[in-house]
Amino acid sequence: MKYFSVKYFSIVLTALAGVVLFYSSCSKDDQVPPANPYDGVNYNTDTTTEQNPDPYSIAGLHKNIFNVKCNVPACHDGTFEPDFRSVQSTYSTLVYQPVNKITVNFIDTFKYRVIPYDTANSFLHERVVTTTPDFMPRPEGGPRLTPTQVQQINTWIMNGAKDMNGNIPSAPNNLPFLVNDGNHFFYNALDSLTLIPFYASIVDSNRYMGVPYNPFLVNANANLRIIFWVGDDSTAVGNLLVNQCKLSLLENDFSAAQIVSASYINAGASQFWMVIFPVTWAPGTHVYFRYYLKDTNNPATVEFPRSDLPVYYKLFFSFIVQ
Repeated sequence: MKYFSVKYFSIVLTALAGVVLFYSSCSKDDQVPPANPYDGVNYNTDTTTEQNPDPYSIAGLHKNIFNVKCNVPACHDGTFEPDFRSVQSTYSTLVYQPVNKITVNFIDTFKYRVIPYDTANSFLHERVVTTTPDFMPRPEGGPRLTPTQVQQINTWIMNGAKDMNGNIPSAPNNLPFLVNDGNHFFYNALDSLTLIPFYASIVDSNRYMGVPYNPFLVNANANLRIIFWVGDDSTAVGNLLVNQCKLSLLENDFSAAQIVSASYINAGASQFWMVIFPVTWAPGTHVYFRYYLKDTNNPATVEFPRSDLPVYYKLFFSFIVQ
């Protein structure tokens, strides 16, 4: 009897368990799954909201040109500026953004990528019309822009380079810079012969292997003078701050560099800052140098060339002792 009761009890429990599982499974299948909070996220970096934006607007230029021809892998996809991944990044890295590139012919120089109402001095315009190897877009983005596409870019610039909301930007209070305007090319290095006229004593034209951006050659034991051509949009040249040159034997490490203070020189038509130091390194030594300055309105100190710039800038800002 005891055996029968236990056996019967086990059968009942098994039956009840099956009923519970059946109803619980039915109930679970009928439940609405919880909402995924990430379902509404748009992972497309093209933030153009209009389906057919005005082709002469920044939204239209991004949708029809920059996003399809320039936002390609390892190019203007955020790898380096200008950043053409979105309308916002396109605009913010073009308008009144400084140019950090030397043109192929070493003659044409540009301060900003885009200047409202001014295609002639906008580097973006130069890159799409130039006949030099500097043209854009590169083959990765397909063939060169059509005359219509170039005209769309030009029209946007000449209409004030308006932002997504139709606003015309104001010129910013930019950081100071080393002048590269065709007449002055960042700096001039002189030997100890004379200062004025300083062109009689320029030594930085003597470049290693004759390559324009290679280190210049300087004699051992010379007293080297380097004139830095500087400028700013709000502070007079003579009122610029810091004004130091650092010398290092390492291309990208200036943490233990020799520091030489610069002096302001007003030579009438020419104003510049100059450092003087003896060349005490042994022949064959490769010395890199950088210049540091700041204006009276920005807290940041400008370093040029920076470590993230292309290597030819750093080679150009160097010399070899002979």
